[in-house]
Amino acid sequence: MTNYAIEMCILALFGVAFVVLIIGKNENKRVVEKWHKAALEELNEQFAYLGLVENEQTAILEENSYSEFTYYASGRKNCFYALFKYEMKKRHCILTQHVFDRLFQSHGDMLTLDMPVNLDNLQKADPTLCEFYMTKRSMLKNAEEQNEHFPALVNKVKVP
Repeated sequence: MTNYAIEMCILALFGVAFVVLIIGKNENKRVVEKWHKAALEELNEQFAYLGLVENEQTAILEENSYSEFTYYASGRKNCFYALFKYEMKKRHCILTQHVFDRLFQSHGDMLTLDMPVNLDNLQKADPTLCEFYMTKRSMLKNAEEQNEHFPALVNKVKVP
C-alpha cells in the first residue's frame, strides 16, 4: 500500500494558502474602502471630477492587485490632477505575511498622493511651499525629531 502523507501535507498547505489569499484580499479591500469612504465627502467638495470613468462621478476604486488600489480626481484651477495610491500590506500572501514581514521591516498600509501643481500662475513674491505628511499621532513626535524644520512647517489637522 502506498503512503500519501507528503502529498496530503502539500495539499493541506495549498488549502491554507488559498484561505489566506481569500481572507487577506477581502481584508485589504475592506480597509481601503473604509479609508476611501471617509475621504470621499471632502474629495467631492475639493474636486470637480472624481473617479476613473469619463463623464461620470464615481466612487469606485481601481484594484491594480490584491494589495494596490488607485483613485483619480481632477478639476481644480492650479492642480492638474490628484492620484491616490493605496498600498496595503500583502495580507493575501502567506509567505510575505508570515516569513518576509518578520525578517524585514514592512511599511504597513500606506496612502501615496500624487498631485502636480501648476506654479506658473502664482506671483513670484508668494512663497510656495508644498509639503504633505500624514502619520499616526504616536509617530508624529518621532517625525518632528528627525526633521529640524518640521515643527515650524506642520499644520496639524485633527482627524475625527
